[in-house]
Amino acid sequence: MNTVKKLAIFGIALIGAVSVSADDHNADQQAASMVHINLCYLNEGKSMQDVADLNEDFFGWLKSNDLDPYSILLTPMATSNSPLEPTYDFIEMMTGSYERVGEMWDLVQSSDKGQSLLSGWSDIATCVTRFAHMVHKYQDSEALANSDNRVVEFNRCEARREGVGKLRERHDAILEGRDKNSTNMYWGILLPGAGGEYGVFRHLISYNSMSNYTKALEARNTSERWQASRDYNDNYAQCDGPSVWSGVVQNRAN
Repeated sequence: MNTVKKLAIFGIALIGAVSVSADDHNADQQAASMVHINLCYLNEGKSMQDVADLNEDFFGWLKSNDLDPYSILLTPMATSNSPLEPTYDFIEMMTGSYERVGEMWDLVQSSDKGQSLLSGWSDIATCVTRFAHMVHKYQDSEALANSDNRVVEFNRCEARREGVGKLRERHDAILEGRDKNSTNMYWGILLPGAGGEYGVFRHLISYNSMSNYTKALEARNTSERWQASRDYNDNYAQCDGPSVWSGVVQNRAN
């Protein structure tokens, strides 16, 4: 496990994916952002309060340099991990334009304050870092702005060879057929940037409350939805099934 290099970068939501060209989801075709992801275990004797305290200092410093990030912190709720092999203690996601992400890396690496914050971060947590591309399929801007609470579902999928060229078309059809009673406020697709595994992608679906998430679970429990899921797994991509994370917005960009 590598020690984290805490380079906070604008964020909304996580994790590596399918070849961008293979899925036919790329920044030239659809709205996309760069995502910086820290996958972290707390060091012995450290707590999430230590993370919050350091991040308050970190985000305040960024604001003073006109680099005000939007950042989300996630902790696990429901995963397939065994108690003997627990998942990460937390995930930190930060998103922004590719240009601004580069500017932030340069600032942190070239300043005494940035280096001091990196040292403080490595004392708190042991992490690995990923860079990913987030393709934004659906977002309710008003709902996202009105709540800092997040329930985030991830689903890891491997594209089937015969379905690679059809994934974007299938995803667009899913969006077009979105039920008016759907309770999610965001859906994105995470594609690979640097670090992590290639050949896979992840769906990221966000809700503003647990009750809205459980309503979505209930709505999926129909023969029509099961058939659609089976068709997706048989013809487009084989998915592991969802994991669920509780999140909070740590900082909002101006």
